[in-house]
Amino acid sequence: MLTEPLELVRKLKSMLARYKELYSRNEVAVREQIVSPLLSVFGWDTEDPKCVIPEYPVVKGRSRMKIDYALLKRRAVLAVVEVKALGKVSEGLGSAEKKARAVNARYIIVTDGDTWQIYEISKGAIKLMSEWSLLREEPRNVVKKAQVVISIKSSGKTRGGSRRSSRKSLEA
Repeated sequence: MLTEPLELVRKLKSMLARYKELYSRNEVAVREQIVSPLLSVFGWDTEDPKCVIPEYPVVKGRSRMKIDYALLKRRAVLAVVEVKALGKVSEGLGSAEKKARAVNARYIIVTDGDTWQIYEISKGAIKLMSEWSLLREEPRNVVKKAQVVISIKSSGKTRGGSRRSSRKSLEA
């Protein structure tokens, strides 16, 4: 098992290049083989439901949605991760924002495995915090930029009411 971020980024870059066709049509493969290992190496225990919940259910009014990954802090949804098939990252922000607002999450991560976009929701506005590409950038630069994923976890700051919202979503 790989534990070093730089080693993992190099491996994922190679996988994305080698299996580009698969990842461009299979979102689940992107989630399982690219996103989950990267979240893990940056401190999000994808095997601990107190930390990460895949397919997190959200109910808002009559609308039912699922968050690809909910990153939790103190049982509240701190970040929403929206995963798209390779080449379709631009399709993810709209639905991710809707889901994040439904659970009062503070951060949004949108990725297609290659391109990663990290946003912060502050005072109703969405601000791009960081963006990188596994395929187009040097692995060392990716690791530096991806440190924001660690800082999200260590910030521990949730938006008001998110604990209640996340519990309500789980019970739905």
